[in-house]
Amino acid sequence: MSAYVISDTNPKDPDAWKIYIGLAATAIKQYGGRYLSRGNEIDVIEGEWTPRAIVVIEFPDMATAKTWYASPEYAKALVYRDKALKRNLIFIDGYKGEN
Repeated sequence: MSAYVISDTNPKDPDAWKIYIGLAATAIKQYGGRYLSRGNEIDVIEGEWTPRAIVVIEFPDMATAKTWYASPEYAKALVYRDKALKRNLIFIDGYKGEN
């Protein structure tokens, strides 16, 4: 079952941001992940949430998502994370029930 990584991101340093997203994208692809949304337009319909850039990534399953996050390939991107952005990050399993 698919698993999703959802990141509510606030970019900080443009140069570090470019390096981070390049390294992250390479690692995501290597672990079978794919972007479903990557900083597209946000239209808040309810509540007081003020996200700047939402990223949604799909992985084949939760184990693969966690393996990617702990991987040496993604660790290269994490070196730039704190300078590049501030974020909230969650992992969530796909829906198991019937529609």
